[in-house]
Amino acid sequence: MNPAGRGATPAMVTDAPRVIGVAIAFFGALALVGWHEDVFARLGPETCWAVVAFALAFVAATWGLDDELRGSLRRFRKARATSPGAKRPAT
Repeated sequence: MNPAGRGATPAMVTDAPRVIGVAIAFFGALALVGWHEDVFARLGPETCWAVVAFALAFVAATWGLDDELRGSLRRFRKARATSPGAKRPAT
């Protein structure tokens, strides 16, 4: 029962694909601004590789630990694979 005593708690609705898209757009934009402002050139190569290693480890850990995220991405890929393709004009 939920705290109000009204039976089972309803399933939480997640919008993981939208959150992932916003995060990629936000951090991608920040990375582009940093690249444009030569932030990465000021960092040493070891620091740049450390940032890359952290990002890859974060992605791997998120994928491995978050069941809802994996399910959302699998549903998204399945929906894209089954959607009708673009119609080509007759030539």
